[in-house]
Amino acid sequence: MKNMEKIKMNRDYCYIDDVLETKNKGKFDPEKYCYDKDCGRKSLDPDCRSHKLYEDLAKVFGGKTNYAENELIFSKTEETELTDGKECRYGSDYIGPSWNWARLEYGFTDREIGEGLKRTRLLGGHMLWLRKTPSINTTKGGKGIYDRIDLCLDEIKNAYECGFEGVSSHKQSLWQEICEEKEWFELFGRGWKGFSNFIDFFLLNDYVNGNYDVISLSISNCREGCYELVKEECRRINQYKISTKNNCYLPGRQFGLNLQEDEAKAAYRQYINNCIFLIEKRTESMLKKLSV
Repeated sequence: MKNMEKIKMNRDYCYIDDVLETKNKGKFDPEKYCYDKDCGRKSLDPDCRSHKLYEDLAKVFGGKTNYAENELIFSKTEETELTDGKECRYGSDYIGPSWNWARLEYGFTDREIGEGLKRTRLLGGHMLWLRKTPSINTTKGGKGIYDRIDLCLDEIKNAYECGFEGVSSHKQSLWQEICEEKEWFELFGRGWKGFSNFIDFFLLNDYVNGNYDVISLSISNCREGCYELVKEECRRINQYKISTKNNCYLPGRQFGLNLQEDEAKAAYRQYINNCIFLIEKRTESMLKKLSV
């Protein structure tokens, strides 16, 4: 319980509050959110601005990797950077839905985006990756997989299973970066066991099923207990032989469907809801780990 008391937070704590409080600007109000002002300069991005986020992630993730007695002990080297004492530097990465694509592709309003940020910028909405250029953080963004953490995890799973050789399943630049970081990933082991250890260590278990197959956040309804796998989403995409590869992983744009704009937005909203549900569950798992 000692670590829990140090964090002094509840499961609904939004790290944008920490960014604003350090500037003496109160708490985050979704109704006042302005994408152009607040996102364009990353002025509210906890990955770049929240000291507290890095302190809390270090407390949650320090420990054994369950393979060959490897141990990661995280400590802050800068205000928004961690090290494991082995010359590796780490940065936080938001694993919720892309609000940039929500705005550009589906017309989400500032208020809708603000409300989504309030519910996804929780502790469970953040992951640690090696901080380097390029990085997993940067290569999973943009066209291709559109910052989808489920597709990123599936690419990592494929890399473990292929011995970090072979070809990409989803996005070539991401695949290349994962293979570049083979030595780090193998701190958790090799093959299927390595991937399962990686998932267990970073408390990403709600993103996979019992066999550690990755759940699709696009075609599932997680809150209702209806789970589909990424490989099923890929099967459907390949079935329709979509020629515009860049758009095939955007929720509501797959499968060759000619959806109305409101239908496409509803599909992306379902993806957002899945992200929110799993981030909330992961936050609870992270706090539970700290309480023992």
